[in-house]
Amino acid sequence: MRYKKSVIEVKIRIDPVEGWGHQPEDHVRYLQEMLDRSIPHYKPEVKLIRVENEKPKEEEPVFTEI
Repeated sequence: MRYKKSVIEVKIRIDPVEGWGHQPEDHVRYLQEMLDRSIPHYKPEVKLIRVENEKPKEEEPVFTEI
């Protein structure tokens, strides 16, 4: 029997403050550990593919002119 793999993209905001969650690898390890505990028989594999800069949202005006 041949197996298929699902590839799922997950985006998590990186904490700008030093400590846990400041490095992308923190999230990779956390997700890997969670999946290994919950579904080890599916052989989950978590990889860091890239780090993206978040686009700043345009500020919405508080008041609009009529």
